[in-house]
Amino acid sequence: MAQTEQQPAVTRARTGTTLAVPTGTRMLLTLPGVFDNIPTDLVGIVQGEFLILKMPMVPGIRARLGQGEPVTIRYLCGGVIYGFGSSVITFISRPGFLVFLAFPDVVEQLELRQHRRVNCLLPCAVHVPGCVLSGIMLDVSLGGCRIALDPGCTLTPEDLAGRDMVVLHLPTLSENENTVLSCRVKAANLVSGRIHAGLQFFDLDEAARGALFAYLETVSCLI
Repeated sequence: MAQTEQQPAVTRARTGTTLAVPTGTRMLLTLPGVFDNIPTDLVGIVQGEFLILKMPMVPGIRARLGQGEPVTIRYLCGGVIYGFGSSVITFISRPGFLVFLAFPDVVEQLELRQHRRVNCLLPCAVHVPGCVLSGIMLDVSLGGCRIALDPGCTLTPEDLAGRDMVVLHLPTLSENENTVLSCRVKAANLVSGRIHAGLQFFDLDEAARGALFAYLETVSCLI
């Protein structure tokens, strides 16, 4: 079940003819009532006119990309989630599946003060000085996660609690690569013979933030 941490969200809207977002940015495209959070990549933009997104060939998608079809876009840039409404101009299938969208009139932003937390069961590995600990991630948000270490772990909760730096590896969070996250251990205790630890993320790069954002958005729409 998705949960929301009790932190205030900050939303703003802005208008203009310039969209300051680099090419290569992962964007999630939604066709309301049909397809949710399709992962796409921004491959081109003409300021004030249109955007070009490269997207996977989802079965049935071409029939829903008629001229003028409304879409919503969300993406993460500089630690801020942005979103806007747009409409389809056209698409081409070769040399890649590219969708042309109208330039947005208004872009809204949500600062990452509201962290949606979702339950999960993802394999993970925690690197601490001198050893690597295998386990399962039990839940995750943009701010941190909770993990359960394998029963064979040789450390105690006291060995982990309060550590300022551990490295968390998530091989299955992203489709394309292992996601590496820097963490602080906020709490550790024994639950049914296994160490459970609460981790707080820090100093995440854009790739790690993007992978977390895409995972949370995709999973949240299924709950």
